[in-house]
Amino acid sequence: MQDIIIYLTTIILSALFDLYLVNLLGGVKIERRQVLVVSSVLVLATIIALYDVWATFLANLFEALFFYKYFSKSNKLLLLNSLLLAFFTDIFLDSIDNLLESSFAGYSQIFSLGMSLLAYFLIIMVQYKFLCK
Repeated sequence: MQDIIIYLTTIILSALFDLYLVNLLGGVKIERRQVLVVSSVLVLATIIALYDVWATFLANLFEALFFYKYFSKSNKLLLLNSLLLAFFTDIFLDSIDNLLESSFAGYSQIFSLGMSLLAYFLIIMVQYKFLCK
């Protein structure tokens, strides 16, 4: 049960990180009336990602395509760049997670959560260094 909660937390953090990147780098300002739609997509992507590894990939793709179409009135190049960064970060972390899980018998979901938090923190720090001067 604890592993499921940690895995679900990791997926939710991934979705929130994607939303953060779309907001910060994509220049998208989410209005109050859009919160329900965006939240629904994030919840749906989280539910899809719970199925298996390939479903996680499809959930990330679904999320990226939805955000691109839904926020298409924004600067499309900035939005696409932020979505690609979010998508490839998720795919990279999922790949590393799967590789480590299959390589080490003592691998745990708590390590996966820690790895994801560290990666998100480092990406945010790099963005802060270059974007917030």
